Amino acid sequence: MPGVDDGEARRLNAMRAVVSLAFLGSLALSQRAWVGERLYPRLPALDVPLLGAPGELALTAALLACLAACALGVRPRASGALAAGFVTLLVLDDVTRLQPWVYCWTAALLVLSCDAARARERLLLLVGVAYAHSALSKLGDGFASGPFAFILSPFVAPNSISRPALLTLAGLSIAAELAGGLLLLVRRTRVVAACGLVGMHVALLLSLGPLGSNWNAVVWPWNLGLALLLPLLAFDGAQRVQLRGNWTLAVVFGLCPLLRPLGWWDHYASFALYSGDKPNGVVYMSAEAHAELPQAVRAWAHDDVDGYRLSLKTWSLGELGVPPYPEQHAYRAALRRFLAAHPNPHPMQLEITVPAVYTGATRVRRTTY
Repeated sequence: MPGVDDGEARRLNAMRAVVSLAFLGSLALSQRAWVGERLYPRLPALDVPLLGAPGELALTAALLACLAACALGVRPRASGALAAGFVTLLVLDDVTRLQPWVYCWTAALLVLSCDAARARERLLLLVGVAYAHSALSKLGDGFASGPFAFILSPFVAPNSISRPALLTLAGLSIAAELAGGLLLLVRRTRVVAACGLVGMHVALLLSLGPLGSNWNAVVWPWNLGLALLLPLLAFDGAQRVQLRGNWTLAVVFGLCPLLRPLGWWDHYASFALYSGDKPNGVVYMSAEAHAELPQAVRAWAHDDVDGYRLSLKTWSLGELGVPPYPEQHAYRAALRRFLAAHPNPHPMQLEITVPAVYTGATRVRRTTY
């Protein structure tokens, strides 16, 4: 491989294999989000569908082939770049596919497809700032009382831990992840940071996996892939992470996520999977409106005081295997497109709950369709 010795070339190929196999694993667990008939609507990024069913199937098959070739070392740089291109087209056809693991692995494939001499350095920069922004997105009360409490639940009974202790543990976990991401960028502390972050992923797999809450299986390969990737990045390497020549990565992955608290950058593009301030969408309807829904959608609705409630998160996770894209425009587009395909003579209300960043206060908006 031009620009690197044989040992580094083997290491880069191992990284490509880990990324590709983890990507394939998550795709397999979310296949309904990529191909086939479904009732949860596709949400084109440009509000105009780009692909029909044949194009979607062809691009997904091409993506799988390229990832398999990259994992097997068959022209891995070209295969990885093509896979990233196919993913981009599929995401433009439906933003629900832009999950954090899709964003992370697509960026990693692009980095590993470019200049081999600086590939590991750039991947370290990408991964390090991803952990840092993931930690920063958890600041605030919403993370401690929501995602963190859920992650702890397989190990600790919900009522057995006091609120001050919960906030303290959540704060320590945020500090550890932030420190791990930043120290990963420093040559002398890289190995220690990688070991700590691997431990975090092992804990997450125990919590979310079959031995724990058995929830959101699509992120299991992502956590396993990062746990395997970190030692390849950190051990036996003297790479210095520099901004020179890496300005695009620094701006897109380092600076742009800082705009998320202002509402100018999306949550998933900021690696904010477990933040406590993501908007949530719920549809409220009468019994008459519920009766008009397709039977498969009715199964995801639950009784409510004045009728039924349908959580878009529950629906998307149940049908597609992935959460919905957690932005207000995506929730509105999902209900609007669903009703365009399945008209309902009875009104429905979409309630979007928007937690305030850091404070935990919420703002509720209801729109009638």
